[in-house]
Amino acid sequence: MGHFLDRLRRRTARHSPINVHDDTPTQQKAAATPDAAPASKEQAQPGEQHTVPRHEPPSGNLVVLGHAQPPQSREVTVSGQAPQIEDSSVQAGTSQNTQAGELVGQQAVPQTAEQHGANGKAHDPVPSDLWSAAYKEAVGQVDQEIGTLVRSGRNLEELFQSLNEANELHKEESILRRGMERIKKPMEYLQMILNVTSPAAGMNPASSVAFGVVQSVATLAIGVCGVEERLNQQITRMLEHIDIIDGCDALAQRLDAGMSIHMALVVVYKDLLLFYHAVLQVLTKKSVALAMMSEQLNERVPPVVEDFLHHSDQLRQHISNATSEVVKNIEKYFIEAMIQTHLGSQKIKQRDTFHLELTERRAPGACQWLIEEPAFRAWYNNTITKPLVIFGDMGCGKTVSMSFLIDHVQQLIKSQIPHPMICYHYCRDDESGNDLYIFSSLLQQLMHQQPRLKVQFFRWLDNHPKSRPSPTQDPALLTKFFFDSAKDLGRPLYIVIDGLDECENAARNRLIASLKDHSAANPKIRVCLSSRYRKEIQDLLAGSSEIRIRADPSRDSTIVSHLVKKQLSFEEDETRDFVISRLSELAKGSAIWIQMAVDLLQSYPTDAPGDLEVYLRDDLPRSELSDLYAKLFSQVTQNLQPNKKTLADALEILAVAERPLSITELGWAVAQRGSGAKATTVESLKKFVSTKKFLGFISPFISNIDFEAKDKYQIRLAHQSIRQMVLQTSPLQWAQLRDSDIVSDEVVFQRRSELHGMLVRACVRYCLMTDLDDKELFTEEQDQAQTFDDMPGMDVFDDEEEETAGNSPYEDHVSLHKTEEQTFDPSDRGFGGFFTYASCYWLHHLRRAKEEHGLALSDILALTTAGTRKSQNWWDQYHRPDCTLKADESQGRPGSLETLSIVFVFGSETLALELLGMLVKQSDAEYVLEQKKNAVDDLIRLGELHRLPLLITYSPDEDLKPCMDLFGNVMRYWAQANQQMTKETEKRFEAIFNHMAGAFGIMVQQEWGNHMLCLAASCGCIPMLRRLFTAAVSDLALKAEILRSPHRDQGRLNTAVYHQSVGDAAWNGQRDTVAFLLKQDGIDAHLHYVDIVGNNVFHKATRHGDVEMFRLLVSRFPEGVNHRRSDGDTPLQMLVFQQNNHEVVKFLLEVAHADVRCGFTDKSSDWHEPLRMATRYGDLAMCQTLVDIGGADPMSVFEQSGETLKFKDPLDREEMAGKLQEYLLSTKR
Repeated sequence: MGHFLDRLRRRTARHSPINVHDDTPTQQKAAATPDAAPASKEQAQPGEQHTVPRHEPPSGNLVVLGHAQPPQSREVTVSGQAPQIEDSSVQAGTSQNTQAGELVGQQAVPQTAEQHGANGKAHDPVPSDLWSAAYKEAVGQVDQEIGTLVRSGRNLEELFQSLNEANELHKEESILRRGMERIKKPMEYLQMILNVTSPAAGMNPASSVAFGVVQSVATLAIGVCGVEERLNQQITRMLEHIDIIDGCDALAQRLDAGMSIHMALVVVYKDLLLFYHAVLQVLTKKSVALAMMSEQLNERVPPVVEDFLHHSDQLRQHISNATSEVVKNIEKYFIEAMIQTHLGSQKIKQRDTFHLELTERRAPGACQWLIEEPAFRAWYNNTITKPLVIFGDMGCGKTVSMSFLIDHVQQLIKSQIPHPMICYHYCRDDESGNDLYIFSSLLQQLMHQQPRLKVQFFRWLDNHPKSRPSPTQDPALLTKFFFDSAKDLGRPLYIVIDGLDECENAARNRLIASLKDHSAANPKIRVCLSSRYRKEIQDLLAGSSEIRIRADPSRDSTIVSHLVKKQLSFEEDETRDFVISRLSELAKGSAIWIQMAVDLLQSYPTDAPGDLEVYLRDDLPRSELSDLYAKLFSQVTQNLQPNKKTLADALEILAVAERPLSITELGWAVAQRGSGAKATTVESLKKFVSTKKFLGFISPFISNIDFEAKDKYQIRLAHQSIRQMVLQTSPLQWAQLRDSDIVSDEVVFQRRSELHGMLVRACVRYCLMTDLDDKELFTEEQDQAQTFDDMPGMDVFDDEEEETAGNSPYEDHVSLHKTEEQTFDPSDRGFGGFFTYASCYWLHHLRRAKEEHGLALSDILALTTAGTRKSQNWWDQYHRPDCTLKADESQGRPGSLETLSIVFVFGSETLALELLGMLVKQSDAEYVLEQKKNAVDDLIRLGELHRLPLLITYSPDEDLKPCMDLFGNVMRYWAQANQQMTKETEKRFEAIFNHMAGAFGIMVQQEWGNHMLCLAASCGCIPMLRRLFTAAVSDLALKAEILRSPHRDQGRLNTAVYHQSVGDAAWNGQRDTVAFLLKQDGIDAHLHYVDIVGNNVFHKATRHGDVEMFRLLVSRFPEGVNHRRSDGDTPLQMLVFQQNNHEVVKFLLEVAHADVRCGFTDKSSDWHEPLRMATRYGDLAMCQTLVDIGGADPMSVFEQSGETLKFKDPLDREEMAGKLQEYLLSTKR
């Protein structure tokens, strides 16, 4: 991070008109102007080049003039005009003939009357940078004498030249030259001085004055060393500290919230001015010998320098503190952005919005009964460790009751120490009911309450193999991390989840199992769930503590009273009282019935008390919930067909939408199903969009919304019962539906499929709008937004950013909520209001639509043609559901835009087979195989293993090689997931392994059995090995085939990696697999196999250096330990070469009796002997093992050189020579 900030800090130089890489001194560039160089007859014009004579100092002198460097040539080329530099004492905007270098090498030009104010003093400009402001303040704080001296300026070149001439002894060597030779690394400090001043002065002319004094002081400091040698050490330290002034750049200015940097810099500048004054006082005295000057300097300079060193250290610490603060905030911002990328950016916001809505709907006192239940108190007090489950009928108020329970628990835990935590979630019949979504939300809440978990989460992600998908896409891995984190916290954690009945079956089963298992294992975890009565859910939660929501007239009366007073406030008190009394009698425990009845009364066509009484007495008692919905539908649409069609379309869209829609999205979707159905362009469809119309109709059927926030994802159906009504029949038919009508699950399933089919067709039709063919989703700037300079948090370094008064600068620029620059709006690029939803969710609707309701293959092909702008646009949007520039990784998605993968993951079986047949006919085999490999990867990664048999087909009449490649991919994925595989995933892999086993007969015919065995062994896939050997017991042909031992990589060079089964397993470190293979009958041929370059199983095992692996192999094949391959290497030599395998080498020497000389018998040792090798590598531990355990001759690595011994070979690590020699000679036999 330090290098990161250094690089960013240097970005401040980018605005400088001075080329910091130009070797031409800035002072001489300025000399190209008429004022600074009167000898030049031609004035330099911008863009022109002029050759200007360079002033040559007297021989042997080095003059520091502004940015001067040692003389290089007589002429210098200047491009354009150097900027005129202003003194801070001159009125802003007034031209001045001097530069900052006037304090160094030019006489100041007297100010004119126009440059002075009425009081005779120069007008002070408003300092525009930290340096100028601090310098101006420092000048104002020093004595008037010093200020006058600084403003008058002094030509230091002339000063030192006169000193040289006045002292006869030093005419041959200038004081400056001698001073620079005396300080350490003189050119380093001179270059540092130039680097400090050049870029900063170029950014702002006013700042050059502040840096001019730095140049002057540095020049004088060097001169002091030339006069007084005893000050060399102090001056060197002073020059080392001067560069801290450079740290006060734009970044430091923004971070200087408490003005500590500014105040410290003022003090540093005061020290520099005092140094400047003290030195000039000594050097400008007339008729004073250098010896006298030396004594005076030695007396006056040290205290000033010590003050400067002390104060510059303080300045450095202030800058360091400020920089550390911004680094922390950058890291915080980065981690927050990473969390949003991997877990989603909208989950917490949507949960909070929904919870607030429930809170506002809640009738005071209506839920109090819940917390008075003994079961609740026992659960909260942890006297029972089982989950608490709240059951109730649909519409009885479960969700509102759960929101009350959540608020109550939050209040209770506030005063407890250690402070417990609570995480909660509301499940809906959309993506929020998926267990991956649920645990993503719970984990974000947990990290919000315990921020240190964010770093732990970051490390967890970072440690995950980069070759595999993000673990946040795997429900099992994410669930495990969540509960591991909860356990590590060691404090009570309340997990509250509402709406289990609205989850998908598989997700619900996994969710309940994990909650039950982990709450049983960790008593600090307390789980509360709610659900409708369903036998399968009750069975899964058997043994849990239960609370059942039953009808309660007093609770009904409380709810009715609250809603009537809120929504029917326009009625007379007497009428309201009658409504409250009548509805309370009729409610029968159904909170949603009460809400719909009040909504109906609110929209009733007359407010005459008599009419309302008749309606409440005669009509309403016969109204079931379905009747209320039908009557409300009729009333709000005024029974007009166009209105009814619009409302019905909106309700059907919302019933199957994958997430809450925005007002804009719903308006475009309704328009596309209505009057804009024939539109073929976004522009033409836009003419039919009218949000006001349908919002007036739909309000009673949806949750409360913010009508001003048109792009906020907020519109959802008010209750699950409305969705159930839509899924039973069209809203246009609600008048004929009764609660007592029995609607089968098959009818609901069919209706759901129809609605998903209608929505997927609408989405695809939208994405295929003709005017989207050539539009680009991102601007050029957005395309570059993921480059290094635009990483999250980089905005703290943008110089153009406006600062916000009253806020800490780093908080303003590293706000965790400032995300505008990280998002995009497709509508701004001409994609309309429905593109985001259509792109992100058409595949989800395709998956849920039955074959007869889904898409034609031609539609999918039109939208998945790689390389077209239209396809790329929706694909890019698909990975950014929240319109963030950085792709979202919280959900698993296909790895590439390939039709085969998309259809096999999301399409019907018929579509998949149709596409596969078309590909086989129209494409070459290699292309088809590549597509299949990618599809296999996606199917396994996204948990769709049941589709693999459909994709991996085999036949005796077809070459099995493509299938073998796919079988290998399946087993490699199994190996990656094996350690963290759930039982459900294990069952799915078992099914595909059984499918693969069906090809054993073809493997025998086409001689692929041995290859299959070796593939399974290399992956450690024992389930497949077990199937092979079990089948081989009764199939001798299969046994003979798998136990063949051919060379599997003919023609390969010495890098051969293929072996036989035992060697392949050893090469990949599969110890359990080797143990399994060694138990099989007939495996000896594979155990003794030697490949084409001479490797046996021990050579292959050296790759991982597992001593237990060698123990297994030695137990069956001890004679193979000393085998030499084609290049002469034994396993022992390979282990010594790899280093750090001391335990294995010890085992081979001590137990397996490996030859420590590896077959070499000459008296003189060989270059390739293990001890010679270990000595060359400087591996002392290996040498000790070879000598102490193996009995190697320690003197074999030495040779006589005269009367001394020396190593025969050069050492890679010379620093180990002494230790090696000491040990080896101490063991001399």
